[in-house]
Formats: sequence, structure tokens, C-alpha cells
Amino acid sequence: MDIMQDFQAVLAAVSRATKIPEGRIFSKCRGQEHSDARWMAVQLLIDMGYYDRQISEVSGMSQRAINGIRAEAAKRANGTWKQFGRNLEAARQLLGITPTV
Repeated sequence: MDIMQDFQAVLAAVSRATKIPEGRIFSKCRGQEHSDARWMAVQLLIDMGYYDRQISEVSGMSQRAINGIRAEAAKRANGTWKQFGRNLEAARQLLGITPTV
């Protein structure tokens, strides 16, 4: 698969796990559930081995934002954001991937 196919698969998995339509995940919506969905999608692409630049190109987010997600997503998933962690794990299972360390 190439990154666009993986990106579409990730969007589908995140949409299924969060119940947010695929087209709204990387929209300008600023609600917590949309923000979580964006973070999940980025983290899943990181888990799949893609670089920040590649993720930035397909998502429309800046490389700086992607790097910030890389640095903070583990804390977010394991900390007080329990629903984020559960949804992230559900999306990982749908895609059949294991998290990077």
C-alpha cells in the first residue's frame, strides 16, 4: 500500500471507532471529539511508520503539529483521556497494527 491508501484506511478506521464522518476528521471543526479523531489518525500513521513530512502532506496539517502529536499522543492515550485511548486501540485493532514505542 502507499500512503494515500493507508490514509484512507486510517480515516475509515477512525471514523468507525469515533463515529465521526471521514470527511470531518481533518475539517476545521474544533470540538474535542474532532481534535481527538485528528490526533488518532496521525498517531495511526506514525504507528504505520510514516514520517512527519509524509503525514503533513496527506493530512494538510503542519509538520510542527504532527511532531507535537508524536510527542504528546502517548500521554494523551494513557492519561486522563481514557476515551481517546479506547478509540485509538479500537482503530488499531481494525487496522491490525501495533503501536510504536
